[in-house]
Amino acid sequence: MQIPALTNEIIFTKRAWSYEDIPIFFPTDTDKKKKRPKKAPLDTNAPQMVTIKELSELTGISQYCIRGLCKRNEIKYIKTGTKVLINYQRFLDYMER
Repeated sequence: MQIPALTNEIIFTKRAWSYEDIPIFFPTDTDKKKKRPKKAPLDTNAPQMVTIKELSELTGISQYCIRGLCKRNEIKYIKTGTKVLINYQRFLDYMER
């Protein structure tokens, strides 16, 4: 592959430079990464662990309230890094009491 020789030529144009000359990329909905659907556990006896946000959406209880229950150790949870996972069935049992 040959590299083209550099020349000292200056290219003049009659039109002034503007921001319209720069192509701008606007992401569309099709450019977003698609989330993989969650797979059901293979073992039917496996507990369904959900995050605080998912539990809030499933039950209608605010995330703030659920975090308070975790902080006061009223419900059992598992902390994995920055995520808090709660057993959904045990939470429903707690709410029925």
